[in-house]
Amino acid sequence: MKKILLIILLCSLASASTKYVAKTGNDNTGDGSSGNPYLTIEKLFTVMSAGDSAVIRSGTYTPATTLVPPSGSEGSYIKIAAYSGETVILNGGSNSLMNLTNKIYIKFYGLSFTTASTGVGAYMFEFENTKHVEFYNNAFYSMPAPNGTENTAVIRCMASGDSDPTGLINSDSCIFKNNYFHDNLSPAMRMYDTKGWIIDGNTFVNCSQAIGLKEQPFYDVIRRNLIIGSTATAFYLPFQEGGNHDSIYENIIINSAVAFLWGGLGSSYMRSAIAIHNNTIYNCDNALAGFNDAYFTNISFYNNIFYSDSALNISSGQDLPARIVTMNKYDSTNPLTISNYSFAKNCYWQPAADNSKKFLDATTTYTDLAAWQSAKSFDAGSLWRVPVFKDKAKRDYRVQDSSACKLAGAGSVDIGAYLNNTSNSIIGSTLYPYLLNPIDTLRDTLTACGDTVWYKASLDSHYKIDSIHIISGTGNVGKSGLDTAWSLPATGQTLISQAYFGLLPQYTVTASAGTGGTITSTTPLTQDSATVFHFTASANSGYQFVNWTGSVTFLNSSNGTAVCSLTTTSNQTVTANFRTQTLAEQLASGSVDTIRIDTGTISTATTLNKPVRCNYIRFTTTDSMTVSKPIWCRDSVVKAANSKVGALAGSVIYPYPWPPYKLIVKQGAAKRFIPVRRPNYPVWIIAK
Repeated sequence: MKKILLIILLCSLASASTKYVAKTGNDNTGDGSSGNPYLTIEKLFTVMSAGDSAVIRSGTYTPATTLVPPSGSEGSYIKIAAYSGETVILNGGSNSLMNLTNKIYIKFYGLSFTTASTGVGAYMFEFENTKHVEFYNNAFYSMPAPNGTENTAVIRCMASGDSDPTGLINSDSCIFKNNYFHDNLSPAMRMYDTKGWIIDGNTFVNCSQAIGLKEQPFYDVIRRNLIIGSTATAFYLPFQEGGNHDSIYENIIINSAVAFLWGGLGSSYMRSAIAIHNNTIYNCDNALAGFNDAYFTNISFYNNIFYSDSALNISSGQDLPARIVTMNKYDSTNPLTISNYSFAKNCYWQPAADNSKKFLDATTTYTDLAAWQSAKSFDAGSLWRVPVFKDKAKRDYRVQDSSACKLAGAGSVDIGAYLNNTSNSIIGSTLYPYLLNPIDTLRDTLTACGDTVWYKASLDSHYKIDSIHIISGTGNVGKSGLDTAWSLPATGQTLISQAYFGLLPQYTVTASAGTGGTITSTTPLTQDSATVFHFTASANSGYQFVNWTGSVTFLNSSNGTAVCSLTTTSNQTVTANFRTQTLAEQLASGSVDTIRIDTGTISTATTLNKPVRCNYIRFTTTDSMTVSKPIWCRDSVVKAANSKVGALAGSVIYPYPWPPYKLIVKQGAAKRFIPVRRPNYPVWIIAK
């Protein structure tokens, strides 16, 4: 799977100052330098001005009261970052953590935020008339449950001005990218009166609610987020008092109670031009639940996957009686109409064993997709099919080429969160690699202009870098393969590099051994490209290794074994070749044992255990003795191998001066002697 590694690095401008905070600092004697830092965040905020940067060293910082940062200005953001590679926690304690009301042009990088506040309307961050505030690579965690108000939230954006949209004062142009929200009993994001927000590439795990467009959102973009285990709903979309031109797309929602909780509250203004498309909803109790009223128009749901492979058998209940569409919340009797809603080219599926309703609109139940399509006159091109993901077990939710969702969506793209199988979109935060994303935690660093900034990607098993693209900054990175480090010059601007990843090709090595030996490898024979294999050839007794066949590198050989290496660049074969040893090689290798008889006769096999001196051998043996190898006398075979020697009883073999002829007799436990020539040319008996 291709993936994107996004690394953002800030280069501090020469005209701005950088302040430091550390647990070893001092608010009275510190000057905010790296060698003499401040101690508290409160002190830091009193000395910062537009364009300044702050670097916070490791530790937990718990302010005495809710923090209020200074504002930046256009082109001169306030930047607050954790020191590279260190964990910095800002903990509100019993208070809400930070109030951003009326604040502008602030960026937060690589920090962790939490609070234990249970006050009414508690928050980690309060937005109201807040503009151009941005969060990158931060963690927000462990906020307690709401206490008496639904507007308690980790990110709490409240209304300013009149409820009439014409007099509204919005919180504008705020960005949340690559953040990790987890284990929050309060909603993660509850948003009133937002305009032009971008919520992109974040992960929400075990939050009661992930993202809520509560009231009058305009032109907000919510994309490529990963939402897991929301106990109430992943998206809370009441659009109270209106909202328009909001887009929710390329998100993945897993194991949550409801994917989209829909419906107007306090309605008197229209909600229009809202598009929910190319999302993947997997194993949620309900895909779309809520109610309709007279103030929705031009609402579209298309190219979404609503899929479950678990049966729930929901039998009743006004809020959750159907798995796919449940539009009867609060006993609503207003059905969806083609004049206000458009459903098209979605993929639906729930198990046949699941007796839950499929589509419920107001008071009418539709037992299957065909009945739903016929009655509503929309949802053309939608499917009732298993989407067939690439690898559900590995959480790869792209659709296979054989899937009915392949290129079946509006615009000839794939149905689901990945527009095509080579999508370079990373869905969710790299801080929480639930999907097939890079593993390394990304951190942002403040560095001096002119320095060289080094990056390093982390490769999952079986992946390589396809290419590096410079999104922001200057430089040229011609890199691909398994080399994962690259550099860029720091030039006073935000640096963004994208690393595109692809699967390594896999090749198979076929290994075999010729007659007389075996071949082994410690590596499975199907591996990624550029894998180095090591093979060991082992000769059987009486055989000798000869050579390797194949594109191998010979490494060494000893004691009847040989080792080679092979680097895979294609499907290949390797063969170990052997030959029969000469008698001298057998003696040298120890594959036979030897006993020297200098005198005497051979009557039985046990005689071989008694070395005696003689100048000839007389056979008095019976058929109980077997020759395991031929008996030679001069150039003739006296007795063939694997035959009885009883026929030689009474025979005498005299050695000749040259060569020293050998008698080879089977003997399992013979004592071994190193053979040497003697002037009387002794006969050697070799017992195998």
